[in-house]
Amino acid sequence: GLSAIVIKADGKIKKQELDYVKNFFRQNFGAAKSKMYFKVFNDLKDKESPSLNSLCSQINRNVNHNGRLQIIHFLFAVASSDHEIADVELKTIKTIANYFHINNYDFQSHKFHVLFDRSTSF
Repeated sequence: GLSAIVIKADGKIKKQELDYVKNFFRQNFGAAKSKMYFKVFNDLKDKESPSLNSLCSQINRNVNHNGRLQIIHFLFAVASSDHEIADVELKTIKTIANYFHINNYDFQSHKFHVLFDRSTSF
């Protein structure tokens, strides 16, 4: 869902971003969930994405604030996995954060932590 929207935001589906998400899902949820996610992603990648507002509303109903912060952190990691974050990816993540009712301080903090972690791992 949201990671597919961020990955597609700049008009390019980059291998590094896909690999990051695949590895994240495999490590955290196992091979079966990873395969299931990528079946959904492949079905969606050539179609118009569902509206951000409706996706985020559903997540807001089912995920607490801390969980939504973790999603934002994950989306920053996905967007930066190709060693850059396009302006449109940043705007997309900011829009998601706004729908999640995440304040600017928390948004900037997660952005900084992901970018700092990335810069020290190059």
